[in-house]
Order: sequence, then structure tokens, then C-alpha cells
Amino acid sequence: MIYPVILCGGSGERLWPLSRKSYPKQFLELVGDGSLFQQSATRITCETSNPIIVTNDDYRFIVRQQLQEVGIEEADVIIEHEGKNTAPAILVAALHVASRDPSGVMVVMPSDHYIPDQIAFTSMVQNAAENIQIDQIICLGIQPNRPETGYGYIKVNNIGDKVSKVEQFVEKPNLDVANEYLAHGSYLWNAGIFIVRAGELLKLAEELQLEMMKATKAAFDNSKNDLDFIRLDPEPWGKIGGDSFDYAFM
Repeated sequence: MIYPVILCGGSGERLWPLSRKSYPKQFLELVGDGSLFQQSATRITCETSNPIIVTNDDYRFIVRQQLQEVGIEEADVIIEHEGKNTAPAILVAALHVASRDPSGVMVVMPSDHYIPDQIAFTSMVQNAAENIQIDQIICLGIQPNRPETGYGYIKVNNIGDKVSKVEQFVEKPNLDVANEYLAHGSYLWNAGIFIVRAGELLKLAEELQLEMMKATKAAFDNSKNDLDFIRLDPEPWGKIGGDSFDYAFM
């Protein structure tokens, strides 16, 4: 089973004042039909589990409202006490999925991307879910068509293959370096989309990020249902050292 996981905690500072902390860009109708968040929630067109949304107190009611507007009545909305970057957010989603389906395949997506070809995206996701190997994490990259300083990059060992091993993750470069990456041909834009089995990720976390795993598990195990939200325990969650998923696990 495929489990869509949507990370929805960004504050949208780069599009201010159109995007504000109280109503960031993922909830705006900027391009395509519906908000970027609504497009993310309906992006995978094959049969999936109910979406899992990781967000915060400020956005929880906006999330529910926008889900209902696109006909999604059943979704698991997990509330972070405070933002800890993507690694803990994805870990807590993995704990949630693994509690019912350890072999379930998570497709982790940001809430603010625009992907016009849903059919191609779904085909890619299905292919990845059917062929993902033990101890493997698949990340999606985008072929760059210009030097871009606003995106992270992925260096791969064979740009011509549909699936290639990752050699390096690179943070947002300056313009000179971005031009070098474009000319080199082995660098992709990091889409921030990851595909991984929930149980496998938890095993990997115990090996690579044990302290983060312990705190995240404590926050999840002691979570409480609040209306139709899952509220993580703020005390252990507050002790987590935030880190991005690609640097923590890949």
C-alpha cells in the first residue's frame, strides 16, 4: 500500500507579502487548480491510503478545510509542537504508518510544489513502490534547465539512467557554482520527494539517528487525539535536534 505523506509546516517567507506566516504559499491558489497543498493531497491518482499530513497548530484548521474542499474527508493530521525540519517530521510519519503496516511505502512530498503531469508522476511513484529494495530510499530529482540558486542539488553517478545512485547532496549554491553544476551535467535539482518503506526507515534511524529516533518515538507514543488531530507530546518533541532528511539519512 502507498501512503502519501505531506509535510506542511513551511512559513512561506519567500513569497511575502502574498504569502504570510499565518497563510503561507502552500494554501494559496498560485498555479493550476486549487491551492498547492490541495494539489499535493490529490497528486497521486492510483489507489492509496488516506493521506498523512504533518503540520503545526497554526495551520491545522486550514489543512482540514482545504482537504474537505477537494473531497478528502479522511486524513491523518499530525501536529508538531514546533518545527524540527524534515527528518523528525518524516520519522514520525513512518512511526504512524509502521504502527499498522510496517511494509507500507511512504511517498513523502512537500506541500508547495507544482507538478502539472499527474499521470507521469503517479506512474513514477507506482514503479518506485513496486521495485524499491530493502534498505533503499528513492529520492526524485529534476533535470535543471537553468542555473538556480534557490534549490538544493543531487549529484548522481549516471545522469542517463532513470534510477541512479546518489553521490552527494548539495545545499543551495551561489550563481557561479550553479553554472558549474549545469555545465557538468551530473547534478539534478532536489525535489524533496522521497519514497521509502516505513519499517525500513525506522531500522535505518536506529542505526544512524538513535537519539532522534528515541525522542521522536516518545513524542509519538505519548501523542493524544485532539478533535480529529493527532497531537505529539511536546516535551520529548522539544528535545529533538532538528535536521533535514537528506543529511540525516542519506
